[in-house]
Amino acid sequence: MEPRYKLTFAHAFGRLNAAVLRALFALLKPFEIRLFFTDYFNVCGRTLPRENHVVSKRFTQ
Repeated sequence: MEPRYKLTFAHAFGRLNAAVLRALFALLKPFEIRLFFTDYFNVCGRTLPRENHVVSKRFTQ
């Protein structure tokens, strides 16, 4: 994958829990986003499918 072609489409700020994360995914669903980059927060690892989830700070600004 070529990082320079990636776009940041959404940010979630504040308290992150499974309910908030699912609500965010519901809003993003029409855009068919296939890959999610998150930090090391446990709720993301439990909620996102492994094949679509990259846990890293590598592509953050």
